[in-house]
Amino acid sequence: MRILIAFIAGATLIILWHILGWPWIGWLFTRILPETPTDWAGKDRTWIKGVLQDA
Repeated sequence: MRILIAFIAGATLIILWHILGWPWIGWLFTRILPETPTDWAGKDRTWIKGVLQDA
């Protein structure tokens, strides 16, 4: 019985999220991310046997 109630509650939440959440889902997956600056350089870290090695 608890499994059936959990399934119904989950289905209800999914349906509500589907109906009410479309603008948020669209914003989350289609927003344009800021451009990476041209002078940006990644910071690589090297770990040897749990000790950080400075590069």
